Amino acid sequence: MKLNIWPTILMLLPVVALAKPAQRGEEIVYFSAPPAGFEIGYRASQGGQTIVELVPRGQTVQNWERMVTLQTFAGNTRSVSDFRRAVSDGWRRACPGGNTINLSEGQENGYPFAFWQMTCERNPQSGRPEYTWIKAMRGERALYVAQYAFRHLPSRAELTDAARRLRGMSLCDTRPGRARQHPCGRR
Repeated sequence: MKLNIWPTILMLLPVVALAKPAQRGEEIVYFSAPPAGFEIGYRASQGGQTIVELVPRGQTVQNWERMVTLQTFAGNTRSVSDFRRAVSDGWRRACPGGNTINLSEGQENGYPFAFWQMTCERNPQSGRPEYTWIKAMRGERALYVAQYAFRHLPSRAELTDAARRLRGMSLCDTRPGRARQHPCGRR
């Protein structure tokens, strides 16, 4: 499966890549291209943590219908299970009656991952429903997270597209001694 290059993110996330050729000696996370028409609404990097939030043109990170969020937590040693539990617990505290479902957890290319869904029938902050799907991967150098969120019940096509893009997220390593265990280019 060939992924589209998304060069603006490459400049923002030095250890994160989107289908770029692997450089020698680095851990690389691949994200598939965002849905057509999405643009960066917010980005920040501080203390090894990086976040990029994307929304459709004409929407903002304060007023959105769909949002894609990419995060890197360099040096974070939390397991994907612990991260999923912490995020899920926070979600349920922030949204009375909110729900989380662990969809899949295991290993991909020798790295631990978790994939889960969170729902909130009425987010107290926005007064609107919110449906979010998240994938987290634990690398040796960082925890990598991608999420697709909707402020409406997504259609089957929207959900299928988001799940496909999240499943396409992968992690590999070009460092000597790690490249065999976590090969790049195997898709």
